[in-house]
Order: sequence, then C-alpha cells, then structure tokens
Amino acid sequence: MRISNRLLSWTSAEFFFILNWLTGVSFAILSNDISLQLHLDKVQLGLLGGIFLFSYAISQVLYGIIVPKVPLGLLLTLAAILSAGGTLLFSQGTSFPAALLGRVIMGLGLSSTMIGILYLTSREYKSHYAFVSSLVAGLANISGALLGFASAFLPLLVNFRTVYLVFAALLLISAALIFFEVGDERASTQHNSTTHSLGMLFRIVLSSRHFWAAFVYYCGTLGTQLPFANLWNIQFQMNLFHRSVQHSTVINAMIPLGVTFGSIAAGFWAERSGFITPLRFYVVMTFLFFLVALIFPLSEVTSGIMMFLLGMGLSGSTLALAALQQNLPTAAVPLGNTIVITAACLYGGLLQPLIGLVISSRKNAGPLLYFIHYGNPDFPTYQYALTCLIVGVLFAVIASFFLSEKSINCSKTEIEYSNENT
Repeated sequence: MRISNRLLSWTSAEFFFILNWLTGVSFAILSNDISLQLHLDKVQLGLLGGIFLFSYAISQVLYGIIVPKVPLGLLLTLAAILSAGGTLLFSQGTSFPAALLGRVIMGLGLSSTMIGILYLTSREYKSHYAFVSSLVAGLANISGALLGFASAFLPLLVNFRTVYLVFAALLLISAALIFFEVGDERASTQHNSTTHSLGMLFRIVLSSRHFWAAFVYYCGTLGTQLPFANLWNIQFQMNLFHRSVQHSTVINAMIPLGVTFGSIAAGFWAERSGFITPLRFYVVMTFLFFLVALIFPLSEVTSGIMMFLLGMGLSGSTLALAALQQNLPTAAVPLGNTIVITAACLYGGLLQPLIGLVISSRKNAGPLLYFIHYGNPDFPTYQYALTCLIVGVLFAVIASFFLSEKSINCSKTEIEYSNENT
C-alpha cells in the first residue's frame, strides 16, 4: 500500500476512534442535563455510564476474534452504522430504559474502534507500534480536551439530545470514509497464511506472565481513567466542590490534555529507550498524585494542574499494549489486546455505578484522615469515592514490575512447533 493510501486508511479509522472518545467526553460534560431530562439519581447515572462500558467490553471479544478473519473496512463500516443507530436512539430516549438500550447499542458499535485502529496500526506501522499507538490515544484525547475547553466558553454542549444527534450524523460520515478508504489487504491474504486454532492462541496468551501483568496494568490505568474522566470527575467538581459547570468542564478537560502530552511523550521515550522505564514512571506518578488529591482539598487552579498530571500518568496505559506486542507471538497479539481492553472496560463499567453508590451512601460521612481539617463538608465523600479509583492504580504499580522488554520466545516456539505438525 502506498504511503498516502496507508495514511488515509489509518486516518479514517482514527476519526471513528476519536468520535468514540468524544461521545464519552460529552457524556461527562452533559451528565447533569442527562440526569435532569431523564430524572436519574446518582446510581442510575452510573448505570447509564456503566452499561455502555459493559456492552463495549463484551462485544470487543467478538471483534477481537473476527477482525483477523474478515475485511476490516467492511467490519468497521457496519460498526459505525450500528453506532450511529444507538446514538440516535439515546438522543431521542425519553425514559431510563430507552436510554439504557441506546447506550448498549452504542457500546456494541463503538467497541470496534479501539480493536480496529490497533489492528490497523500493527498492520501498517508495526516497526513503530509504540509511538503510533500512543499517537492514537493522544489525538483522541486532545480532541476531547479541545471539546471540553470550547464547551466551557461557548454554548456547544447544552442539550444532550442535540449533541448526540450531531454525533449520529458524524458517525454515518465516518462509516462512508471507512468504506472507501480502509483497505483489506491483510484480510485478503489471511487465507494464504498459516492459521492457528483459537484454543491454542488462548493457551499461549493465558500462559504468559507478561500478559497477566499487562492485564492488571491496563485495568488499573485505562480502567480507572474511563469512569474518572468520562463521568465522575465533573460530578465531583460540581456537586462535591460546588464549582460551576464551566470551571468543572475546564478542570476535567485537563485530564485528556494531560493524556495527549503524556501519550506522545511516552511514545518518543519508548522509541528511544524501550517501554519499561516510562511505563513504570507514569504509573508511580499517577499513584502519588492520586494520593495528594485524596489527602488535600485543592483550589481550582491547583485542581486543574493536578488533573493534567494525572492525565499524563494515566496515558501510560498504551505502553501495556506495547508490552503485549513485544512479548506475544504476532498471531496471538490481537487476542491478547482484546482480552486486556475488554477487562479494562469491564472494570471501568463496575466502577461507574460503584462510585455512584459510594457518593449516595457516604453523604455526610466522617473523613478518612482525621488529623487534617477540612473546610468543605463534602470532601470526605470525595475521599471515599476516590479510594475506589486509587486501589486499581496501586495494583497497576505492582504489575509494572512484572513487565519487561522482549525476553521470551517460548510462545513463538510453541506456535512454530504446532504449525510444523499440522
């Protein structure tokens, strides 16, 4: 494939992924309007966010299995059309069940975006996978940050129905771009190459310690970022710190901005010196800054800086996928990616309603740390909610020390041996 065609193909898939990300950012910004129009309490709002992640996660398993077997352009085109249908249903829903159904269908379609863009990246930019996969996340997050900043000063995101109607139209445009631009070279030659049984690939993936370390790391980073940045941080700022919608939106937009800079920096760092050092540095930094946010009530300016730094730290999640790329045989990487991404989404989906339940049940609770004076009576509730997020990051810190650069060939040998005997 020529460079220009390869870039157009990748850009079309990345646009679909960016739209997936923007629908999540918009859900956080519009969460109060969604609650008001659909008459939701905190637990129901969490369920509305969580059901999307559950649907997103479960359907990724299917996509991960079929992506290497079917034309990628056709698969992503159909997924974009499905996403548009779910988004339209959500935008027009007048009840909690109707909104839930729309979110489920959105998850079914949009879950193809990450698997699709990562598969395309590994196909077209294999030798620069760490950098390009970081760029995938960086572009999506800078788009989310720009939308957040713009919506704080311009009346762009006011009524959730109008916003998601626009997203439905953009998803249809994305479907058309993918249909015409995303090539299917790998799919067309797949039958000419040696195939591997799904059972054998599962055995190889699940027997790798690098897989399990990446699994925990990715859940603790991306699985934490999803509920934090895509819903609860804005709710924390508005309802527990009593800040305006505009200020809360700007503070929250600092997270994807930090992820953008962090992802690109991590990609360059990994290209020069390997992924292990930045992977560990980023997650330790995330844990330490979460501890600071847990202990000390922060001003608006300090909160914005803190969210930027947390975003930078959480961007290290992409390096876990680089670990899979290096330490699993090529045939097993799509399955490994699928399981890890699915688990992170399921974990984030569990955290969404759990945090809502904690906020509802811990209202007016006593502080976690009694030796610090709090001027804000709602800060202890924030502490309990934030603890739900910190636990996953702590496990990610531990997992980071079980990852290493490419050092094993046993999985590759097993595949080669199996091929020789089939």
